Amino acid sequence: MDIFLDKKSKISIYRQFCDQLRSAVVEGRIKTGMQLPSTRMMKSELGISRGTVRNVYDQLISEGYLETKSGKGTFVALKNDSQTSINDKQESTLSEFDLSTRAERLFHIFYHPNIRRIRAFMPGTPELREFPFQKWHKVSKSVVHANSDALDYSDPLGYLPLRQAICEHIHLSRGIVCHPQQIVICNGGEEALRLISTLLLDPGDPVWVEDPCFVGRRLVFKSVEAESIPVKIDDRGFIVSKALKQNPKAKLAYVVPSRNYPLGIRMSLSRRIELSEWAQQYGGWIIEDDFDCEFRYEGNPVTPIHSIQQSNRVIYMSSFTTTLLPAFRLAFMVLPKPLLDSMSRLLSLGKPTSGLTQSVLAEFIKQGFYASHIRRMRKLYDKRRKYLLEVIDRKLFESIYATDAGFNVLVQLPKQINAAKLSRYLLTKHDIVAYSLAEYYMNKRISPAHRNTLVLGFACLNKTEIEQSVETLNSVLANWNSVQPH
Repeated sequence: MDIFLDKKSKISIYRQFCDQLRSAVVEGRIKTGMQLPSTRMMKSELGISRGTVRNVYDQLISEGYLETKSGKGTFVALKNDSQTSINDKQESTLSEFDLSTRAERLFHIFYHPNIRRIRAFMPGTPELREFPFQKWHKVSKSVVHANSDALDYSDPLGYLPLRQAICEHIHLSRGIVCHPQQIVICNGGEEALRLISTLLLDPGDPVWVEDPCFVGRRLVFKSVEAESIPVKIDDRGFIVSKALKQNPKAKLAYVVPSRNYPLGIRMSLSRRIELSEWAQQYGGWIIEDDFDCEFRYEGNPVTPIHSIQQSNRVIYMSSFTTTLLPAFRLAFMVLPKPLLDSMSRLLSLGKPTSGLTQSVLAEFIKQGFYASHIRRMRKLYDKRRKYLLEVIDRKLFESIYATDAGFNVLVQLPKQINAAKLSRYLLTKHDIVAYSLAEYYMNKRISPAHRNTLVLGFACLNKTEIEQSVETLNSVLANWNSVQPH
């Protein structure tokens, strides 16, 4: 009987032993009728307490996997062949389940694979190793000991001290004037967008979406069955006149004025005003996503549409995913006051955002740790961006485009090298993530100026990692004729 217990694991010894013993019975590695070692013998063999062994035996007896025989001991009760047939029947039944039509449509959209392990050149991923864990832990302990409200359910719209802290922060950093009550805390950027879409969109409603765009955001509109209308980006950003020609009856516009991702282009002031006037004239809504706003390395960020709007039709949203840690899954919105009651009722259907995390973050911002962390990381990312541009062999590329903000640069390949094919080769052969820019375009309708381009992230890589990864990239490009798959 192969039982391996990891005493350093976060999973309890009881749970490890119980799960492994149950699996051994179900899979037939312990045959029906076989007698198990006594609790005393099992204790000695595994090096755990006799009480733990007894509790596991009792649990599996109650579940029907084991049985006791008076005066003889504990035996395997389950018939493995019958259990196998049950499993086969369940699997057969599961395979016959039909997904909803909505789910089938949703899965047709392209999305990047869920690559959890950090590696070069993952875009949009912050440096996790530089997070001030000790400061966060210190604040967390103080909040737990001093604030009982942090341990209870919070307001559906969010923990008020955090909303106050965010309100002050975005006023100082982005010039946004609002009331703390207008701040809504939610579980990540996609969740914020899904909540807004649930309130404002019906299936089939047309939505203007920047093209190219962060794929996860587009997926949200797909999931609520809105009709996404791709609107091209030029050197002045979102082309409002083209959007009006494509579909003048759009109910909502999704834009990232401060820095289109992944192109890095800022929307001009005239375009921001033009979009605001459209919302006022046609009764449309603008979702202004500002998730990259904190990391600008040159110049000042553009004035948000929220600050120049002529009507109360702009919903500003941003996230702590890149400024802190992705695992926090915290984002926020600034909602027009007429939407607050409806949003509160919608959020009351579930409580997805940790009140404790909100409480700690509120204190983290209040004590100045957040602003300090942003300043330090901005300097670090700027150094990494410059170093990436320094070590790339420019002779191997048609052009290199480094924006003045964000976490990525764009490199255009020679015409004879296919970006999609090179991207697949780098991932499978060298464990390097370098997405083709075409993946960010709807229907792959990429503009000629951006064809054959890779998106390279740099924020999550230290100097040595950048150097090693670029060396591999340079080597593959220099020898592409001999290494490319046929």
